Amino acid sequence: MNARQLIDAIDSGKTLEIEAAFEGIMADKVATKLDTFRQEVAKNMFASQVAEAKDKEEDEDEKEDDDDEDEKEDMKEGAFTNPGLEALAAKKRAEKQAAEKAKTK
Repeated sequence: MNARQLIDAIDSGKTLEIEAAFEGIMADKVATKLDTFRQEVAKNMFASQVAEAKDKEEDEDEKEDDDDEDEKEDMKEGAFTNPGLEALAAKKRAEKQAAEKAKTK
């Protein structure tokens, strides 16, 4: 239905035709609004899922970066938790120093 049919029905004075024309126009408007709303909801629903996934991935990356930085700081401070690793690191340092002294002689 369109506005022209509603005007014609009003002009004819037939109440049933007026009612039918008015209801048809309203039904078209409501259907159009609902379709638009459905499209917006679908778009936002999937966009929010993608954004949540990206946020989660970024949080995990930041945590990994923080863990890597903590490990580097521990290594700089010599904070080995395993005595065997500490001994191995000391041995490697001594070998490196001995090799450098041999080169300079």
